[in-house]
Amino acid sequence: MQTRPTAVKPTMPSIALPDADWTDAYEIETWHKFSDMKAAALCIVGEMTRWAKPLLWLRNAL
Repeated sequence: MQTRPTAVKPTMPSIALPDADWTDAYEIETWHKFSDMKAAALCIVGEMTRWAKPLLWLRNAL
């Protein structure tokens, strides 16, 4: 099964954030079970591609 990001209409309006723009909210279906959101985030963005590390090193050096 192939997954793809799907735009969703969030159902989480907040009185604390009346001007929040939720139009960039996305969800995907996955067969992988995560213990919590931190585990999911680390799986998604936890590792950087090999070519990006030298570019970040260069940026930081400059």
